Amino acid sequence: MLKMSMKTWLGWVLMLCHACLITGQIGGGHGKPTRYHFSLLLPAATTECFFQQVEQNWDLHFSYQVQRVPGFQDVSLSAWVTSPVGTREGIVLNRPFGKISFTASASGDFKFCISNISGTYGEKQVYLNIEVSCNTMVAEKYVAANDTLTDIQRFQRRRLSKFFLKSNMAAILHDL
Repeated sequence: MLKMSMKTWLGWVLMLCHACLITGQIGGGHGKPTRYHFSLLLPAATTECFFQQVEQNWDLHFSYQVQRVPGFQDVSLSAWVTSPVGTREGIVLNRPFGKISFTASASGDFKFCISNISGTYGEKQVYLNIEVSCNTMVAEKYVAANDTLTDIQRFQRRRLSKFFLKSNMAAILHDL
C-alpha cells in the first residue's frame, strides 16, 4: 500500500482542483454562454415550458417574438421564468415580444414558459432565445481562485524540492 504524507496528498488535491478549473469542469467553462435559438408552433390555448440547469449567480436572458399567426387574430403571448425553488424571476404579459433578464438566485433547473392561453383560435409561430452565461463577477472569482491555486502549487513545489534536496544530501553524507 502506498503511503503519502499530508503535504503530498494536499499537493495532489490542489493539482486536481487546478486542472478542473483550467478545463472548465468547475464553473461551466469560464463565461462561455450557452445559447438556444429556435422557433416553435404554439397551439391555441396551450402553454409550453422548457428547463435549463443553471448555477447560482449566473446571468439568464429569455426572449421571444411572435413570428406568424393565421388570419387577424391576437398576436400577444405571455412568458415567465420560474426558479428551482418556485419563485417567479420574471414575467411578460400579453405582448407580441418580450425579454426577461436576471441573475440566478439559486442553482438548479429553471423553468422557461411561454403561453398562448389568449389565442383560442389558432396556433402561433414563436421564435425563442434562451441564453445562460457565467456572471463576470463569478468568472473573476474563478480566475482569482485559479491564481491562488497556482501560487500554492509553486510554494508546494519549492518546499518539496528543498525537502528532497536535504533528504538526498543527508543520504549521500550518511553513505560516506
